[in-house]
Amino acid sequence: MSHKPLKVSLIKGKGPAAVCPPIPNTNSPATEPVNTVRAATDPEHYKGLKKLGIESIAILENFMEMDCKLTPTQKFLCASALKYILRVGRKDSVEIDLQKAENYIHRARTGKWIPSELLGK
Repeated sequence: MSHKPLKVSLIKGKGPAAVCPPIPNTNSPATEPVNTVRAATDPEHYKGLKKLGIESIAILENFMEMDCKLTPTQKFLCASALKYILRVGRKDSVEIDLQKAENYIHRARTGKWIPSELLGK
């Protein structure tokens, strides 16, 4: 399966994690380095749609390229919410992932985060 090149935007001068070389696993008797770059770019909690032949990153990339009436910031925030919806219950609890998605959608609508004391209520 060929993948489309990942488009990366740099924020505050920090480069993407994907430029880091593999880090040797010192806790394992194996001498092969653990490919942390692959683990960071293809984590298990985003593989839920693979049996359908779809990757979460492809959905997010297509969403970001859509022509719609969202501002770039709103589009980013909605894509972030979508990321949590696509992985719901696979990394954090269902409740936590849904709260995170809700918070990003709220910020896309209002420009403000939900106060922590109200999140999830």
